[in-house]
Amino acid sequence: KLDPEYIPAYYRISQIYQLTGDYEKAIGIMEALLKIRPGLKEAQMEIKNLTVQMEQEQPKVSVQMPPRTAKSDKSTDPRYFYNQAVMLIQKQKYKEAIVDFERALSLKPDYLNAIIGLGAMYQNLSEYEAAIDQYKLALTIDPNHSGTHNNIAINYYTVRQYKLAITHADRAKALGFKVQQAFLDELSKYR
Repeated sequence: KLDPEYIPAYYRISQIYQLTGDYEKAIGIMEALLKIRPGLKEAQMEIKNLTVQMEQEQPKVSVQMPPRTAKSDKSTDPRYFYNQAVMLIQKQKYKEAIVDFERALSLKPDYLNAIIGLGAMYQNLSEYEAAIDQYKLALTIDPNHSGTHNNIAINYYTVRQYKLAITHADRAKALGFKVQQAFLDELSKYR
């Protein structure tokens, strides 16, 4: 059961899920928030936006997961460490989450969701250059990941690299990401 006192934290967790492309979990958190506060318009709008985003993003490659065995060695499964990182984020243990994202990446260096999650953690800890590095890496794997273009734009803006912020915000918007209007308005000062 969700505690109404932590609604802002739940929003942040939903954003993390969105950043890593797990729209279903992000929507699940917003739906849970609506159960404790039925009139929460922000949650209603976020569900609509996430649903549209989820419908617009077509899966790039069909990946078949290997069959699970009864005795799985967690120390070699990058998904295990990714899931551990997400659980730590829910507990607001961001530095610890970084360690598990890095463990996942040590096992699978091109694990896109872990790279994006690591970038989000650096961003959350105000380590913007490190976040930019992770988002750049993510874009080498999926150059059309609209959420990553949005996130890198925010980080470039924060470190006052306005031209790059504008380029990536425009790309995110062109790819169908709902870039915050206030952010676009702020960027217009530097066009």
